[in-house]
Amino acid sequence: MVFEDSPAGVAAGTAAGARVVAVLTTVERSQLPADLWIDDLREVVPLGDGADGQDITLRVGAPTQS
Repeated sequence: MVFEDSPAGVAAGTAAGARVVAVLTTVERSQLPADLWIDDLREVVPLGDGADGQDITLRVGAPTQS
Protein backbone atom coordinates (compact mmCIF):
# COMPACT_ATOMS: atom_id res chain seq x y z
CA MET A 1 0.00 0.00 0.00
CA VAL A 2 1.32 3.42 -0.91
CA PHE A 3 0.09 6.89 -0.06
CA GLU A 4 0.67 9.46 -2.79
CA ASP A 5 -0.37 13.02 -3.55
CA SER A 6 0.93 13.42 -7.10
CA PRO A 7 -0.06 11.91 -10.44
CA ALA A 8 3.46 10.55 -10.96
CA GLY A 9 3.47 8.92 -7.53
CA VAL A 10 0.06 7.32 -8.09
CA ALA A 11 1.22 6.02 -11.48
CA ALA A 12 4.41 4.59 -9.95
CA GLY A 13 2.49 2.87 -7.16
CA THR A 14 0.01 1.40 -9.61
CA ALA A 15 2.82 0.22 -11.92
CA ALA A 16 4.46 -1.50 -8.94
CA GLY A 17 1.23 -3.40 -8.29
CA ALA A 18 0.52 -1.69 -4.97
CA ARG A 19 -2.83 -0.57 -3.63
CA VAL A 20 -2.74 3.22 -3.96
CA VAL A 21 -4.32 5.67 -1.54
CA ALA A 22 -4.39 9.17 -3.06
CA VAL A 23 -3.96 12.02 -0.60
CA LEU A 24 -5.88 15.03 -1.89
CA THR A 25 -3.54 17.72 -0.58
CA THR A 26 -1.97 18.91 -3.83
CA VAL A 27 -4.21 18.05 -6.78
CA GLU A 28 -7.85 17.20 -7.45
CA ARG A 29 -9.27 13.67 -7.24
CA SER A 30 -9.85 13.54 -10.99
CA GLN A 31 -6.06 13.73 -11.52
CA LEU A 32 -5.31 10.81 -9.19
CA PRO A 33 -6.66 7.45 -10.48
CA ALA A 34 -6.21 5.51 -7.24
CA ASP A 35 -7.93 2.73 -5.29
CA LEU A 36 -8.98 5.07 -2.48
CA TRP A 37 -8.90 8.83 -1.84
CA ILE A 38 -8.46 10.68 1.46
CA ASP A 39 -8.33 14.38 2.24
CA ASP A 40 -5.16 14.17 4.33
CA LEU A 41 -3.14 11.74 6.43
CA ARG A 42 -5.23 12.41 9.52
CA GLU A 43 -7.63 9.87 7.98
CA VAL A 44 -5.05 7.10 8.51
CA VAL A 45 -5.29 5.51 11.96
CA PRO A 46 -3.02 2.67 13.13
CA LEU A 47 -4.96 -0.08 14.89
CA GLY A 48 -1.84 -1.77 16.26
CA ASP A 49 1.82 -0.96 16.64
CA GLY A 50 3.38 -4.16 15.30
CA ALA A 51 5.26 -4.61 18.57
CA ASP A 52 4.19 -8.25 18.76
CA GLY A 53 5.90 -8.94 15.43
CA GLN A 54 2.62 -8.96 13.55
CA ASP A 55 1.56 -6.78 10.66
CA ILE A 56 0.33 -3.30 11.41
CA THR A 57 -3.32 -2.74 10.55
CA LEU A 58 -4.48 0.68 9.37
CA ARG A 59 -7.96 2.15 9.16
CA VAL A 60 -7.93 4.38 6.11
CA GLY A 61 -10.71 6.85 5.43
CA ALA A 62 -13.10 8.90 7.45
CA PRO A 63 -14.25 7.16 10.63
CA THR A 64 -17.80 5.94 10.71
CA GLN A 65 -20.29 7.65 13.00
CA SER A 66 -21.57 5.56 15.94
